[in-house]
Amino acid sequence: MGRLRKLRGRLKRNEQNVCLVYAHLATKRRKKKDMKRKQKSMLTRTCRVRLAVEKETETKLFKLGDVFAKCWNEVNYLRRQQFFNKVGVDFATTERMIYEKYKNVLKVNAQQVARKNAEAWKSFFKLLKLKKENKAMLHNSKTTGI
Repeated sequence: MGRLRKLRGRLKRNEQNVCLVYAHLATKRRKKKDMKRKQKSMLTRTCRVRLAVEKETETKLFKLGDVFAKCWNEVNYLRRQQFFNKVGVDFATTERMIYEKYKNVLKVNAQQVARKNAEAWKSFFKLLKLKKENKAMLHNSKTTGI
């Protein structure tokens, strides 16, 4: 806790930085069933960044974020339609379609959006398979947070 206070004090004094970085250090305790130790502490570090940008750059970033969201929603919609029409989800074709549509704006990032979406769909299919086999794990409502 002392390290966090020192870090925050340094950041408050140094306000001429372009972006302010706040680091949050916390310890998380987790029980290990297979170990004889009672508790094991783990150090977790998270960084929050606030960018100080000009108005013009901010509007460009918002527009880019909007295009990313539209790309994600469109690829998800195409795959969802394939899934509900029981055609089978064709990852390669939808990725090519999205890339061709958004390649002028997002370039290679359009492929990355489609691949991340494919990762989410594959995880969904894996859970469906486990559910059919009655091996699906129940969600634990007692999760530990920072």
